[in-house]
Amino acid sequence: MHDDTHRPKARPAMPQNTDYQTIFNQRGNSYHQAMAEYPEARDEEFFNIIRLADLQQGQTVCDAPSGGGYLQRYLPYENLEVIALETSKAFHQHCKANGKCHAILTELDNIDLPDASADCVISLAGLHHLPDRPAFFRETYRILKSGGSCCVADVTTNTQVAEFLNGFVDQFNSMGHQGNFFDSDAPTELESTGFRVVEHYLKSYHWNFQNVEEMCRYVTLLFGLDLAKPEDVLKGIERHLGFQIVDGVCQMNWALLFMKGIK
Repeated sequence: MHDDTHRPKARPAMPQNTDYQTIFNQRGNSYHQAMAEYPEARDEEFFNIIRLADLQQGQTVCDAPSGGGYLQRYLPYENLEVIALETSKAFHQHCKANGKCHAILTELDNIDLPDASADCVISLAGLHHLPDRPAFFRETYRILKSGGSCCVADVTTNTQVAEFLNGFVDQFNSMGHQGNFFDSDAPTELESTGFRVVEHYLKSYHWNFQNVEEMCRYVTLLFGLDLAKPEDVLKGIERHLGFQIVDGVCQMNWALLFMKGIK
């Protein structure tokens, strides 16, 4: 069958398993632009991780990696202390500009915080870029108080989202995309660093937009699809994810693995 999808020009070779810091030092501003232009697009995703965390008033919450500090607007209480942990200088600057959280530029396998200093660590959709995820979980365990929680949501293997990222995004982003996704041993991975896993499930939901054009622009900016035309992006979404218009809302399908461990 003839495939008329636009074929991107050959991209410069990138190191395999390029890490989070390298990726988002280059892509952070584009990602932040997507989040700034369409701040409500991923509301369902953020509310899902907040529900999992079950935060209490007065707690200290670490957002790691924090991106541009987007979790802040979804927190249920004003008296929560939020610490935004970032390795990317681009994202760190956006966190500082936010002014509503304590932003720390730090390695995630050697977090610049003392032992037992946080009640909860939340990690949303950034762990698949970390070169050593168990090291992050060990550090998370160290900085949590006894009874504290580590709440993560990320992509899992053999899903449409995984195929979209490591297939389509890899093709149309000049840096490529080869995420190290969770597999069926995800709970064991968390438990091996000392946590007791109390929640573990794959959840489907939507990213929501006013129209198809907004959806394509958001995806282009968020994933740095510098080699794609708008029609390529639409075809990629249709092929790998799917979307539907419901009551005037353009709903793009998405799904992540949600997991909660207790120290």
